[in-house]
Amino acid sequence: MWYFISFILFLFSCAPPKESVTKEDVFVPKQQIVLSTTSDGLVTVKSDVSRRKTPLNWIQAHSSYVYYIDISPDGKLMVSSGADRFIKLWDISNLPQIKEIKSIRRLYQALWGPPVRFSEDGKYIFSGSFDFVEVFDRELNFVTNLRISDKGIQSIEVGKGKIFASDVNGVIYKISFDGKALNLEDKQRIHSEEVWKVKISFDGNYLITASLDKTSKVLDIDTLKHVNTLRAHSGPLEFVDSIAGKTALFSADSHISIWDSSYNLKSKIFDEDRKDIIVGIFDRTAKYVISGGKSFRIKIWNTENLKLENTIEWHSNDIMSLRITPNNNFLISGDRDGKIAIWEF
Repeated sequence: MWYFISFILFLFSCAPPKESVTKEDVFVPKQQIVLSTTSDGLVTVKSDVSRRKTPLNWIQAHSSYVYYIDISPDGKLMVSSGADRFIKLWDISNLPQIKEIKSIRRLYQALWGPPVRFSEDGKYIFSGSFDFVEVFDRELNFVTNLRISDKGIQSIEVGKGKIFASDVNGVIYKISFDGKALNLEDKQRIHSEEVWKVKISFDGNYLITASLDKTSKVLDIDTLKHVNTLRAHSGPLEFVDSIAGKTALFSADSHISIWDSSYNLKSKIFDEDRKDIIVGIFDRTAKYVISGGKSFRIKIWNTENLKLENTIEWHSNDIMSLRITPNNNFLISGDRDGKIAIWEF
């Protein structure tokens, strides 16, 4: 009997130790998966090709959340900014490979992250470093700056030879740049609360806002005069995009509203995750609208039939930024953990 018991104990001792399983530990080769955790902490896996993807590549780009991403018009460079106060320049000419070229830290007041945009010709990078608009060349060398706000710049937009900015005070700024110096041409308090995003309309005639006050304003791009107010949401507006006769507003109320070329509300999309939608963009064809936020998921919606075409689950924190490459082949996402991921689109 003793020999038998000893043999059984020996077999148990040879068994591999039992370890806890986390979301990151589970991998199913050549299969996209969905993970769920039961009440007793067990992780279950089921096949679902529409819900789980692995990025083509990803990098730990910032030590804090990725506030904004922009891509040069020629598709060769990417600039990112983070709440770690760094602005970084990347070579993306061989996507999905990505290579850091240079980074620069901004030493102004405490930031949530500087918004960044390339100039229309791709020769310059504009940044909103808290209360300054800054200009860098294509190699991220400092050119000049201009103090325009006392409360924090939240968005930068570029078009029609001008730079547009918005801040925490609800003010919109119109700025010119002659290659050497910045000049503040106009500023108007458009909203009573902060403006999180400004976007030039698909036809270049208007500037469209997204505000904490739950409304969007359509402004004449030359005069900043109010043209229209878009109301369709019960929560703050986090982001706006406009392309090919369509405008989309993305809200913390878990809805996306889509507007036609005359700014009539055409449809609303409800995200059943019921989480804040922080960022959203159209693809280059305007057939799809892509959203991300506090659900940790990237969702791709068909703007024609309003159906959810795909859900990408990989990020483990809020999705803060999204960008599509000029050739429409790659989607780039950034999250609150500072990760940037490259996806085939």
